[in-house]
Amino acid sequence: MAKFDPVFVKANEDRQHSLMIPIVSDGGHVIGRLCCLDQANASDPTTIAALTAWRNANKEAFLTQFEATEARTANWLAKVVVPSGDRILFLIIDADDKLIGNVGFANLTEESAELDNVLRGEVSRYPRIAAAAVQSLLAWGFADLGLKSIHLNVFANNDKAIGLYTALGFLPGEERRLSVLRSEDEIRYLIESDAGEPVEFGYLYMIHGRSEGAQNTQKSL
Repeated sequence: MAKFDPVFVKANEDRQHSLMIPIVSDGGHVIGRLCCLDQANASDPTTIAALTAWRNANKEAFLTQFEATEARTANWLAKVVVPSGDRILFLIIDADDKLIGNVGFANLTEESAELDNVLRGEVSRYPRIAAAAVQSLLAWGFADLGLKSIHLNVFANNDKAIGLYTALGFLPGEERRLSVLRSEDEIRYLIESDAGEPVEFGYLYMIHGRSEGAQNTQKSL
C-alpha cells in the first residue's frame, strides 16, 4: 500500500476531488460523508463561520480555551490544518448535505494517530451520526491507512465523552495531572506541570481496543 501523504491530499483545489469517506450507520446504511478540509474548501466562509461557532460552543473541551473569531479560524485552517504533514480534519456532512460537525486525526504517523477535534455542532435527523462519523474515521484509519493504534485524550470529568469513546472501543489508560493558567482572554490547562493552579480532574489517555497497546493497558488496569 502506498504511503498516505496528508500534505498532497490537502493540496487539492477542486471540490470534486476532495477526499471523502462514507459515514455508515450501525445498520450498514450510508447516512453521510466525511469531507477532508483541504485547499478547495478551507477558505469557504460558511465552513469558517460554522467551525468558529462550534469551537466557541464547546470551548470547555479544549486544553486552551478562548473566544474564537472567524479570522482566527481561517488562519488556523490555512496555516496549521492544510499544510500540516501529521494532521487531517474532516467535515461531517449528513445525507441531506447538512454540515453538522468535524472530526480528525492529529499526530498522524504511519502506525498511529490521535483522534482529535471531535465536535457535533448541529442536530441531524440521522440518529447517532456523530458516533457513526467517528466510527467510520476509525475504520478508515485502521483499514486504509494501516494504523496499528489510535488514541485520544479527554478531560477525566467529561463522563459523556468518555462514555461515547468507550462504546466506540477505546479503553482507559493513564490519567495525567492538570494545572491551569488563567488570563483575561484565555484559560490554558497544562499537563504534568508545576506552573498554574492545580485542578481536581486529570487528562485521561484512551487507546482503541483494537490495538495491541490497548490490550496491554487493559491487562494492567
